[in-house]
Amino acid sequence: MQTIGLIGGIGWASTAEYYRLINERIGARLGVAHSARIILFSIDQFDFTARAAQADPASIHDFLVEEGVRLKAAGADFFLFCANGVHRFADNAFAGLFAVPLQPPGDAGQAAEVGRRAAGDAGMARL
Repeated sequence: MQTIGLIGGIGWASTAEYYRLINERIGARLGVAHSARIILFSIDQFDFTARAAQADPASIHDFLVEEGVRLKAAGADFFLFCANGVHRFADNAFAGLFAVPLQPPGDAGQAAEVGRRAAGDAGMARL
């Protein structure tokens, strides 16, 4: 099973929801003794919103790329943001960072399915 990287904290409630739904889907498909391999980086929402409010779009872009690089260094095979709005700042910032491209926003149940499809036979195919 591949390791899912989650960037959360932008809205802690949605972070908890992503985590819960991903693991519920894994448990439903593989059995209750299973859970997802997840690395969760929870950022301070203030750090995100302060950068997003700046006139310089590079500030938020660089901040998000730094978080993606940290997830990759920690062992994530791909990652998702645990909030839909952040994707408008990400565009192509993560091209080439992961073998699996940045996934579009959606609900956490879709997140597990996107990860399974994107990873294919590489490890999450059993999802």
